[in-house]
Amino acid sequence: MRLLWQAVVVICRRYVLTEKYVLRVSGVFNRGAATLPIERVQHVVLVRTLLERLTGTGTLGFATAGTGGIEIAWVTVDRPVQRIEEVRAVVERGRKDEASPGAPDARGHRPVVIGLAGGIGSGKSEVARARGVRLRRVGF
Repeated sequence: MRLLWQAVVVICRRYVLTEKYVLRVSGVFNRGAATLPIERVQHVVLVRTLLERLTGTGTLGFATAGTGGIEIAWVTVDRPVQRIEEVRAVVERGRKDEASPGAPDARGHRPVVIGLAGGIGSGKSEVARARGVRLRRVGF
């Protein structure tokens, strides 16, 4: 009976990879979903237990900067080595498509990058708004 239940659980899992996000949907009676934007993916890891190696499956984990571990895990994935290569290719394309802060624009001008630091309520956002600066928040 337990083996049948585990098969139902595995069948109800859905893993989706697009150019914009990584998605995991799981659950039999209660469905839960987790998404992670591709531009936030910093690390993709493959873990294969002995049972997973025997069955030709594996677990892919997706981590972002600043987290203590895996944010999304794809468990019991068929052909895990091929899947991790697909994921890494999508992540790399996402990084190339992202405009880096120091990249020149269409006119050949490089944007000036200025870091604003300070405590809560010190006026960082106000200074950026007054100067017409596009804010990009970076947390540590």
